[in-house]
Formats: sequence, structure tokens, C-alpha cells
Amino acid sequence: MPTLELISHPLCPFVHRASALLTEKGVSFTQRAIDLQAKPEWFLAISPRGKVPVLLVDGVPIFESAVILEYLDETTAPPLMPADPLTRARHRMWIELSSDLMAGHYKIAVAATPAERTSAISSAREALQRFEQAVVGPWFFGEELGLIDFAAGPALFRFERLGEELGIDLYEGLPRIAAWSHRISKRPAFTQTLVSDFDERFRALVKRAA
Repeated sequence: MPTLELISHPLCPFVHRASALLTEKGVSFTQRAIDLQAKPEWFLAISPRGKVPVLLVDGVPIFESAVILEYLDETTAPPLMPADPLTRARHRMWIELSSDLMAGHYKIAVAATPAERTSAISSAREALQRFEQAVVGPWFFGEELGLIDFAAGPALFRFERLGEELGIDLYEGLPRIAAWSHRISKRPAFTQTLVSDFDERFRALVKRAA
């Protein structure tokens, strides 16, 4: 097994995708956090967009979280992506759409005005409704965990935190999403990979729309 190092940031949901999958599969890895406000030159040399995560595999960088997820799934057991090409393509398309959920929770969190927050909530719920129609349960595609659960999980985890912080129910009228999100929020792979002061950091991120 190669040596794996995950270049990260404590709040980044895209890092959370990779760390949760590694933890779920019991794969040994180390993490190195960087300051995204003062990115070191060595990091910019290996991350073309200057974004985390970057996974170093024996020192060789892999960037883009969805690519990292697929690499890890292909190289560690058990595989979560199906072998059938058509079914695998269906998994990939929802992994791609999960980026809408990732963007959705962030826009709600950093909204600077009530109007911005209202708009962000509306957009996020539109994205959630698209997923509501497709969730089979208890995991996205049924009884077995899939890569989509790790691609979307960090966003759902944060939607729950936002609901608590802002006193709103982002899953109102979305029972399948609510059940899926609750299951993810209790999964050790997701909870054990958070920094100890995650809640405090997340509250600080959530701007109070005046």
C-alpha cells in the first residue's frame, strides 16, 4: 500500500469526502492542513487551482475530490462503484450533481443579507428536491453504501448543522433526503474525521445576515 497524505483544511467539505472514505475503508493516511489565506508555494505547485484536497500518493499529487474518490475506490477494498458500465455511469452522474449540494450549503452559510440567504436556501432546496426523487434508501442507491454517499455526505452533514444554527428545516417535505442525511450524520466515518472544534469553526463561518 502506498503512503497517503491528504492536504487539507479543517472546514473543507471536499476534504471531508476523501477523509470519510479513507476512514470507512480503514485505510491508513496522514493529513496536513494548510492556511487557504496564505497558501504555501509548494502547495500551489501541486494544486493548479489552489484548492484542497490534494492526495499525495507516495508523493505524487492527485487533485479534484471526485477524482480522488474514484482513485481510492479503485485501489482499496471493498469497491463501492458497480462493475456494470451503465450502472457505474448512473452513479457518476449523481456524483457530478452532488457539486450542487456542496455549493448550496456554502452559499447559505456565507450569505451576507436576508435576501441573499433566502435566495441561497431556495436554490439549495431545488437541488435537494432533484435528489429526493432519486434516493432509494437507506443509502442513495439502496442497501449498500456507494461512492455517491461520500460525494454528497459532507454537504448533507453541513445542511443539518445549518438547520440547527439558523433554526430552519432545510429538509421540509423531503423525507427521503432527511432520512439519508440523518444516517450519514451518524456514520462514524463522517463524524470521526472532523476536527475537534468543527462546530465552533462552522458557526464562525455562518455569517449573520442582518
